Amino acid sequence: MGGVGRAVCAQLAAEGFDVVALYFHTTEKEAESFVKTLYSGAHRSVRCDICDAEAVARTIEEVRILYGAIDVCVHSAVGALARTPVLAMSAEGFKEQFEAGFFGAFNLFSSVAPHMKERRRGALIGITTSAIEEGGGGARMGAYTVAKHALRALLRELHKELSREGIGVYAIAPDLLKTPLNADLPEKYFEFAREKSLRKKLMTPKDVAQAVLRAVSGAVPPGSSLLVSSGEAAPL
Repeated sequence: MGGVGRAVCAQLAAEGFDVVALYFHTTEKEAESFVKTLYSGAHRSVRCDICDAEAVARTIEEVRILYGAIDVCVHSAVGALARTPVLAMSAEGFKEQFEAGFFGAFNLFSSVAPHMKERRRGALIGITTSAIEEGGGGARMGAYTVAKHALRALLRELHKELSREGIGVYAIAPDLLKTPLNADLPEKYFEFAREKSLRKKLMTPKDVAQAVLRAVSGAVPPGSSLLVSSGEAAPL
């Protein structure tokens, strides 16, 4: 449960959603403590290896039985970044960059979508990156960026398949965030990003969470990729 995931949980809880936060590397104590900080509601944390398709399917079924319905599913999981040029990576190392961020999303959405189809409503949301929209990148994040391109392509195909089923599919594309995921970067890198930003400040997980809320509230057309920095929406 990373910085973005926590912010999204907090934002949706504040809007009256009952939140189920999936975690794996976070400790049970830490996950439970976080859930207790959320605005009042029937919230809980559940340990689940998002890379294990069977485990995800079991977890989602348990959630559905417990809550009766799943209205919104947000995928923000990503593995540790490999700060290595793409062609300097081993095949196995390259594949690892796709595990949580891409295949994890496939496992999660594959398990949730059938329940949403039964009710002909719901929203599937994936966190991508502004590098896809702006052609940027940096900090030797090539494999990570490729995986995010794959995630957006998955979201685009899901939109094509599910739009007639009443399910909205969205990508949320943030800029560089100062979270534990990027803790290995020097402070000067963040200073450069801050100066480059039109707002002259770094984006925060809360900014991403508010963009998620825009999608959930219907302010963004289904099948959109929302650029957090500008609020602009482009077709997936």
